[in-house]
Amino acid sequence: LIGRDGAALSAGDQALLREAEGLLPDGPLALPLVSADGRPRDRSWRPLDPEGGAGRAADRACSVIGAPTRRAAEAILDELRRYFEAHKDVRQPNARSVFGGRLGIWAEQLCGLRGPLEGTSRRGSTLDEVCWWCEALRRVEDARLFTRSNWVRASDFEDALSHCRLVLVDLRTQLEGENEGSGLQCLREALQSLHASGRDAADRLLELLYIALRPRAATERTSFHALERQALEAAGGEAGEVAPGIAAAAATAAVAAATA
Repeated sequence: LIGRDGAALSAGDQALLREAEGLLPDGPLALPLVSADGRPRDRSWRPLDPEGGAGRAADRACSVIGAPTRRAAEAILDELRRYFEAHKDVRQPNARSVFGGRLGIWAEQLCGLRGPLEGTSRRGSTLDEVCWWCEALRRVEDARLFTRSNWVRASDFEDALSHCRLVLVDLRTQLEGENEGSGLQCLREALQSLHASGRDAADRLLELLYIALRPRAATERTSFHALERQALEAAGGEAGEVAPGIAAAAATAAVAAATA
């Protein structure tokens, strides 16, 4: 499907890719598409083999990322695959296969199938990279870059890139919603922790006030049975000679007097 990646591009393809480079927004993904001698900086579009090791690696890698991200990456790769299958007789590498290859490589990175491109120190956040590609594809689409190179008809490649951009816009919306939900969850947990700490401090303060303001220490208080016995003795009789209701009432009165 794809010719030798090391082959030099035609003068028209080189000019097209350099114009595309000028449209890319700033950022760690804004790497040159073509070298000074007119060769692609990275490989052209090459689909993964679903039956080979790459396909099995895709299954393993995509199983550990979020479902929206996985679906978006698969949709982009499917869109590019359909376009290049429909145009497999066109000479390659060319400007479209190089630009599509760059987008396809990033989609594979999104699934964890490959590391960062040469020249990048580390991967940024998924949301930042999705936003970067949304803006890059919007600029290419607005400039009608590949349509102008056709002269007489709209570019099918631009149409494929437009579908990829819409997929990424949906993914961006979902990732932004997840970030907002994560922020609210952190706020909720912080408020719950603060409330628990306040309750604990209030309980300790009440305990301290109770100890400080009570009239006597707990060890100095008289038990209920001792007060009941004292009430019986004060009534002038034995415990068995006094009605239980009167003894209880006297004991209650004694407890009230002792704690007043």
